[in-house]
Amino acid sequence: MSQSLLLRTKGVTALAAAASVVAMALGPVTALASSHREAPMISQDPTVDATDLYAFISPTDSSKVVFVANSSPFQYADAGPNYYRFSDDAVYGIHMDTNGDAKEDVSFVFDFWTKVDNGGTFLYNTKPVSSPSDLNVHQYWNAYRIKGAFNGSKNQMSKGNLVATGEVAAPVIGSKSITDYDGLAKKAIVNAGAKGTFFAGQRDDSFFVDLKVFDLLNLGGGKDSLAGANVNSIVFEVPVKGLIGSDPVIGVWSANYRPAQTVLKGDGTTKPSASWVQVSRLGMPLVNEVVVPLAYKDYFNASKPVKDADTKPYAAVVLKPELAGLFKAVLGLNVPTENRKDLVTVFLTGVPSLNQPKGVRAAEMLRLNTSIKPSAEPNRLGVFGGDNAGFPNGRRLADDVTDIAIQAVAGKLVEGYTVDAALGDGVNANDATFSDTFPYLATPHLTK
Repeated sequence: MSQSLLLRTKGVTALAAAASVVAMALGPVTALASSHREAPMISQDPTVDATDLYAFISPTDSSKVVFVANSSPFQYADAGPNYYRFSDDAVYGIHMDTNGDAKEDVSFVFDFWTKVDNGGTFLYNTKPVSSPSDLNVHQYWNAYRIKGAFNGSKNQMSKGNLVATGEVAAPVIGSKSITDYDGLAKKAIVNAGAKGTFFAGQRDDSFFVDLKVFDLLNLGGGKDSLAGANVNSIVFEVPVKGLIGSDPVIGVWSANYRPAQTVLKGDGTTKPSASWVQVSRLGMPLVNEVVVPLAYKDYFNASKPVKDADTKPYAAVVLKPELAGLFKAVLGLNVPTENRKDLVTVFLTGVPSLNQPKGVRAAEMLRLNTSIKPSAEPNRLGVFGGDNAGFPNGRRLADDVTDIAIQAVAGKLVEGYTVDAALGDGVNANDATFSDTFPYLATPHLTK
């Protein structure tokens, strides 16, 4: 029997059981989407919870690279009177390693602040909104480009590093207030010339997966569990030149920061400390959900990639992944369970001759070979589907990372093992259609 049939017939129930074992081992705090509420501490701080990270060569200009950093999961329409926003007391960062040493060489960091025109009303708007000026509550952002190490301090975010500033796209308020949301959102796009194009605002949650396979009592019928959900998105498109050195491969991860201490004052305001700490980290999808042990999840979110090679549990769980053992023991699949050096290349070093930089230091991050041009016919399975412009070479919005990860664990890259191309969760595409133009993510859902 093929491995795909095992997954979808007797394996459907067995996979649900196996996955539920993983879910129970990880604990009830995880939502088990790409990186949604993946660790105990960050599950209590959703506005800085990084959910997904994407990096891909622009489909409209191959001399540019697109970065997408999503956060604040499980947003749904009709969320008034206080709609979803980025945190004004946080710093959102996207970091890039350009020489393979697992340290950031270039960082784009964003901070936000909010302005209320009329504090005498509870409404976000008191009239129909056709332009940002019609809003009562405005949130603005600054984008900074920082060379070298970033210590999470706002002291590094100076005017000399400022590359763009703009207003966050209006949140989903409702069709009576906003009749043309797409038109309004386009006004939030900032073209900073050679410095790049930038956007921040609410969008459709671009991750797609059937989470029912993680429930013992549900079979999982190929239904997108995140259909209808929105997130906060930071999107920017910048020239490849200036990001790369002698090697075309860049490593990418996002990290969000909070003040080390915040004093709650009696008048309802806060006073943050001058020092900041990292509270969320994301590179490759699904790693902190189903690879990192529960005891290390919060540590992972607070750590930098350069420390990964010296953190023993990381390498151990990649070389001997729990999920591979469950595939073999519960499903009866012929899956390699130990010495998984193939998974080390996928998740820690990059794949040789694809996206592994010279002299690489093992570290968990998304790696993109910027010399590989966009595919004329993208395949949702990326490299596994014969499309080297896709995951795990970077990550595009439509890449089916759940199926790719399942097939990787099943031994797709191991000589002597055959994995059916149909092996997966049954959800092959997002519930909303992505755009061909910047900011590429789908329009946020306006109704439940």
